[in-house]
Amino acid sequence: MRGPAGGQIASIPIAASNRHTKSKNLTASLSRFSVTNADINEVSEFYGRTIAPVTLHAPSADASVSVDRLHVKAGPYDLWSDINRHDLEVSFVAPTESLCILTPLTGALAVAARGVRLAAVPGSLVATDFQPADSIFLQGNCGHLGLAFARSAVVRELSELLDAPVLQDFEVVGEIDAGKARDVIKLATFIWARLADLSTGTPPDSLIRGLFRAALVTLLEIFPHRYSDQLVRPVSPAAPRHVKRAIEFMMANISSQMGIGEIARNAGTSTRSLQVAFQKFRGCSPLEYLRKARLEEVRREISEASDGNTIAAIARKWGFTHMGRFSSIYREAFGELPTETLQEAKAARGRISSVRDDGRGA
Repeated sequence: MRGPAGGQIASIPIAASNRHTKSKNLTASLSRFSVTNADINEVSEFYGRTIAPVTLHAPSADASVSVDRLHVKAGPYDLWSDINRHDLEVSFVAPTESLCILTPLTGALAVAARGVRLAAVPGSLVATDFQPADSIFLQGNCGHLGLAFARSAVVRELSELLDAPVLQDFEVVGEIDAGKARDVIKLATFIWARLADLSTGTPPDSLIRGLFRAALVTLLEIFPHRYSDQLVRPVSPAAPRHVKRAIEFMMANISSQMGIGEIARNAGTSTRSLQVAFQKFRGCSPLEYLRKARLEEVRREISEASDGNTIAAIARKWGFTHMGRFSSIYREAFGELPTETLQEAKAARGRISSVRDDGRGA
C-alpha cells in the first residue's frame, strides 16, 4: 500500500491486523489492516467497524480479498488510505451518519447513491452521506483516500457559516471536477501526512480540529448542496410589503404561539401568497423563519445564562414546551445539544476570567 506520502506498508497476518494507539490528551486512534488472500467476511468486519456496517462483494462468491488500509479516527472525523488488489463492491447496510469524501490516488472508483452513479479518477472526488443499499465500486489496484465528517460536525460548521440554524435536512451526493477538488485533496493529503504515524506523537487537539474543519469548510463552499446559494449570496432584501409585515408581527410576538393563518391575517394577505413569497424571498416557510428566530434567541440566552437560569426555563420562554423534542431540534439546527452550548459558554467565560485575573496580578 502506498499512502499519500508514498510509504510502503508490508502485509501483516490478519490475527495482528488491528492496532489502536491512543494519545493521553486526544481521542485519536490509528487502525492498520493489511491482508492477502483473506476471507471476504473478515474484511467486511473490519470495514464495518470503521464507518458503518457493510457487506463486501467480489466478482466470484469464493474469491479471496487482498486489502491494505490505514484508518485514523479523531473524534467526529475519520481519515483513511486504502488499496484493494481485486475488484470489490462495498455495500452499506446502515447509514453512515456522516459526510464521506473519496478521492482515488491510483486507479478508479465509482459510487452509487440515491439512484445516482458517479465515477472518480485521481484528481477528482465524490461526496455523499451513504444510506442503506448505497455502494462503492473499487477497481482492482485502486488506491484511494477517504474522509468522513460526522453529521453533527457538518451541521455545526454549516450553522456557523450561515450564522443561522440548519433546519432542513442536509443531503449531498455529487462529484467535483479536478479544479474545484484540488484544495480539498491537498488538505486531505496534508492531514494524512500529519496523522498517519501516531507513533511519533499526536499533534495538539486544536491543530487536528483546525485541519479537519478547514477541509470541511472548503468542501461546503465548493460542493453544491441545499444551502449553497445562502453561502455565496444573501437572500434578496427586496421582499414584498406583506413579507415585511409578517416578519414584524412574528418578531413582536416571538415567544407566543401562533399559526400560519394568524400570521397571514396580520400581514394582510392569504396564507398561500405568504408561503410563496417567503419561499422566494427568505428561502423558507413563515413558520420555519419563526422557528429559526426562536432558536437563535434560545441559543443566545443559553450562551449568556447565569447559574440560576435553566435550559428548560429558557426553552419554555421561547415557545418550546417539550424538552425532548426541543433538544432534538436544537441539535439538528446547531450540531450540538443545548447542554453542550451551555458548557462551552461557561468554559469560555472561565477562560476570560482567568486571563483578567492574571492581568491584575501581573
